[in-house]
Amino acid sequence: YALDGEHKIAPTEDYSFEYYVQIVPTKYINEEMNVQTYQYTVQEQVKAVGTGTGNHGNAGIVIKYNFSPISAIVQVKERNWIIFVTRLLGVVGGIISIVWATKT
Repeated sequence: YALDGEHKIAPTEDYSFEYYVQIVPTKYINEEMNVQTYQYTVQEQVKAVGTGTGNHGNAGIVIKYNFSPISAIVQVKERNWIIFVTRLLGVVGGIISIVWATKT
């Protein structure tokens, strides 16, 4: 977990800790299971507040949540090795064609 076990000590009492949490609903699909879960990212901003710093605000901890209206779907499919070989040969053939065309 991104914030699990976090410890922050402010050097003075005039500090503000702000955390921005972005939450995205995510669905994982593979051949064995179908799971509805959430992914999240955390951004942290620490700043000194008070009259001498130019930053206005209150000292403390602020957590702001943003729930994404768009869901992510991660679907895992196993592909046959023949498809891999066919694509690989296509890339190699394309490279050979470009090299041959630039030499002439």
